[in-house]
Amino acid sequence: MSALFNIPSAAVLLLSLALILRESGWRGARLFSVLGVLLILTYALGRIGEGVDGLLGTVSALGATEAVRFALLVLGSGYLFGTVSDLCREAGESGLGEAVELAGRAELILLSLPKLGEILKIAAELVKNA
Repeated sequence: MSALFNIPSAAVLLLSLALILRESGWRGARLFSVLGVLLILTYALGRIGEGVDGLLGTVSALGATEAVRFALLVLGSGYLFGTVSDLCREAGESGLGEAVELAGRAELILLSLPKLGEILKIAAELVKNA
């Protein structure tokens, strides 16, 4: 249960330090904030990975491991690209944020193409056998 409070506690600490640095006129305060966000995201992604591993262990008994793994990969990729894109925009790099968002969309399409091919094969077999 104590792990639940690690991220909010770190966020409050980092926020306090960022505000102090900004008020003191330090020009690197924004960079400090971005590094703090990356630190929190890295920790959160590690914790999410632990949860996903547990979920996959439970789902493997159902025989749907590949489908669940793919769904989690697409969902996680979407959140990752979206978060990085938002970070870039908040840091004042909107062009970089747009590029990351576009690359994320392209990546999700590329991830989905093999599954779409499998679906089309199954559909063709169903039509052929009907």
